[in-house]
Amino acid sequence: MSWQGEQMHRPLIFTTKDSVEELAGKRGYTVPEAVQHLLPNERISGQLFMNILCQHGCTHDAVELLCYLMNPRVLVWWALRCYDGVQEECRLALERDGMSPEEKRKADLQAKVAEISDTSAIEQMIQANKQLQEKQAAEAEKALAAPDGMNPAKCVDMVLREVMKAAWDMLTPEERQAVPTPEQHRKATAFWDTARKNFDKAIEPMLPRKAVPVPPEAQAVSGDAIFAEIQKKTSSIGPMVQQEMGKYFPLKLQGLPKPPSKEKTDAALQAARRWLVMPTDDNGRLASEAAALVGKEPEGLLAYLAFWCSAAMVSETGTVPGNPKLAPRGMASLLEQLALLEGGDDDYEARFLTFLRLGIECADGTSTWNSDALEAGTAAPIPPVAPLTPHTRDRSLDLFARRGFGREN
Repeated sequence: MSWQGEQMHRPLIFTTKDSVEELAGKRGYTVPEAVQHLLPNERISGQLFMNILCQHGCTHDAVELLCYLMNPRVLVWWALRCYDGVQEECRLALERDGMSPEEKRKADLQAKVAEISDTSAIEQMIQANKQLQEKQAAEAEKALAAPDGMNPAKCVDMVLREVMKAAWDMLTPEERQAVPTPEQHRKATAFWDTARKNFDKAIEPMLPRKAVPVPPEAQAVSGDAIFAEIQKKTSSIGPMVQQEMGKYFPLKLQGLPKPPSKEKTDAALQAARRWLVMPTDDNGRLASEAAALVGKEPEGLLAYLAFWCSAAMVSETGTVPGNPKLAPRGMASLLEQLALLEGGDDDYEARFLTFLRLGIECADGTSTWNSDALEAGTAAPIPPVAPLTPHTRDRSLDLFARRGFGREN
């Protein structure tokens, strides 16, 4: 899966025209070592370098660079689109599967353990092998017991008799009628008995005593013992994995902070949307306060991103100029966290590819918060998180205004 160059024929009107060198000085961008060989020189524009990264399939690096190129206000809109997209993906997966990501992971793991522990196929193979061996042994016993069977001793005896018969046929009638003396008869009989004994002694080790020549106690480890050992090992996989999952999924260590409540995460999202509609320094301060209650969750990073994109940061100690290096780094961290968010069907790479396409749509003006609201129809009002003290009226609904990026006139 890779980016195919969609929308790059349109100018990215909401990105800076700075070169890579200027981005490094103004916003703290650093070219990743893995793609430094793709940079012709640091004086080319950041947009051109992003296009080069896209053409070479470096989706993750292109998304990171776009974080440093994007207009601050549009950057927050891009972040909201990525967040909403991942949340919708997880919601659809939850409706389809009927279980949370943790429950689905446990169910998949249990199914895998059951598949590994299922030894029915192995047992059938062993049983079939036993039946085949018993059949072959019975056939061998039957063949050895037959009068004309393949018993080597009988075959040799038959050959010897044929040789003796042939030797007898070679004698002349006079030699056949000659009566041997008792001494000759005794020597011939002794010679025959000695030859037969020597032959039997030499060939006996090579002859099978029965179909199974080796006594059972002298055999190697049987298939039953191997099967029992395999079954013993596989049956222990399930409890072990369940025990480990209970330790780490999710983390249940003492002292860890509890996840923020839904009210706090919704408040942080609302603060980010409020700043997007009306990007004032006071709204940035409200976003920072809401983010502090959420922490490093995606909603908290979204609210912090709105605060970092403010022209000036208002705090308890006063007003200080905004740091242009914070917002791109915060956006890159947010996208990384969203790509790793558990749930949904898309993997890490697929999500970053979606982030890139959404970023290009936001940068070239194809996607604005007005157009998305019009496509979705009438949206529910967003409840304010806190009173807007610097203003006399609630402008939070301007997010869905019909006059371009939240402007009233």
